[in-house]
Amino acid sequence: MAANTSKKTGSAYARDDNPALQKVVRGLRSLVKAAVPGTKVTVNSWGIPTFETKDPFCFYMVGKNHVTFGFHYGTSLADPHGLLEGTGKNIRHVKLRAVEDLEQKGLKKLVLAAAQLKGKPLMTEKIVEGRVAKTRLRLCSGDTRRRNALRGRVTRRGRA
Repeated sequence: MAANTSKKTGSAYARDDNPALQKVVRGLRSLVKAAVPGTKVTVNSWGIPTFETKDPFCFYMVGKNHVTFGFHYGTSLADPHGLLEGTGKNIRHVKLRAVEDLEQKGLKKLVLAAAQLKGKPLMTEKIVEGRVAKTRLRLCSGDTRRRNALRGRVTRRGRA
C-alpha cells in the first residue's frame, strides 16, 4: 500500500493528487501579483506560502478539496460581498475550490485593501477618561500595556 504523500510541486505548494487545485494556486498567484505590483511570494517559518510587499499581507494553504486564501488582518477589511470566513481575532479567509472562484466580485478589492494595511490592523479611536486614545482595531492577548491604557490603569512608568 502506497503512502499518500503531500509533495510540494516546485513553487506551487499544491498537492500532486489534485491538479485542479494546482491551477487555482497558479491563478491566485497571478491575481495577487497583478493586483499588487512588486509582490513576492515567500515561505514563512511554518512552511506557508505568503504574499508580501514590505510586510506580509496574505497567504494560501492547499487542502484536499480547496485552497484557503487568508488575510493576516482580515478583521480590518471591509467585505461588502461577504466573501470572508473565520472567527479568529485577526485572520479571515476565502475558500477557493475552482479557478472560477478567483473571479468572485470583491476578491481583488480585498487583496488591494490587505496590501494597503502595510502589516498592521486599522487604527480606531476610543474616548478614555475624557481623552482620545488611538488603539488597534483588535488587541493581542499579550499586549497588556495597551489594554491597561484603555482601562485607565496606572503602570510603574506612570500613566499607561
